[in-house]
Amino acid sequence: MSVGGGQFVPTACPFQGHAVPAKCMTASDSARAPGTVLTLLRGHAVRGAVNMRSQNYTDLIAWQKAMSLAEAVYTTSARMRKDERFGLTSQMRRAVVSISSNIAEGQGRSTDGEFLNQLSVAHGSIRELETHVMLAERLGFFSDVAAAELLDAAAEVGRLVTGLANSIARRSGKRDHKA
Repeated sequence: MSVGGGQFVPTACPFQGHAVPAKCMTASDSARAPGTVLTLLRGHAVRGAVNMRSQNYTDLIAWQKAMSLAEAVYTTSARMRKDERFGLTSQMRRAVVSISSNIAEGQGRSTDGEFLNQLSVAHGSIRELETHVMLAERLGFFSDVAAAELLDAAAEVGRLVTGLANSIARRSGKRDHKA
């Protein structure tokens, strides 16, 4: 598999032991290469674009950040009142799980159009989660700080999903995704 013009080399990654692309870079290396297009591949920044069809969904930064957001929502919502367990807590958790699930499902689909559709669904789930977090804050279930942290993380995931969708749309000749 070609990655940014490089080939996978049979050497093992010094950090995690997996095979690494020839142009694997650490975060400090990427700082020394201004203007280089970087993609996260199994925890490493790699020069050049990575074919998203041959890439595993777990390699997508949007999916990784969505998973981190899900962990944060589960941790924060665990402190909500027990009588909300089947109400707002459940709705928030379903929405946040839907984000990473739809990114994964879209990457596993056969066409760019299907991938874009699933990313659109993921983006809708981000908006749903944001609404739940704002309501939880208004009702006093979350502190201002906790709500702001979740909303900031959700906004970051939203930007990543939009960027991924735009990249796929450009590659396939479709219009850019509107967030």
